[in-house]
Amino acid sequence: MGRPRNPNRMSRMIQARVTDPQYDWLVERAIAEEGDMSAAIRGTIDLARIFTDLLHSTDPPKALKEFLRHSHEEQLREEAELRKGHDDRGGGAS
Repeated sequence: MGRPRNPNRMSRMIQARVTDPQYDWLVERAIAEEGDMSAAIRGTIDLARIFTDLLHSTDPPKALKEFLRHSHEEQLREEAELRKGHDDRGGGAS
């Protein structure tokens, strides 16, 4: 019996033909990802999935509002965890 497959393993390759403006936009995204074109492509696919799901929902404006609310809550949670970690290391003001 083999090892279980890691679901996060990046084992698929993509080759695509794109327009110059599409490529330029993707390069800008890659620069934002510290030069990692693969990370830029993965991020773009994730964004496209979210956008498609929102557009195809039964109530796109409501779905967008819910998505933004959830996203904001997640950001606040992450920031609180970072602050807590910083404070736990003695970096917080007393």
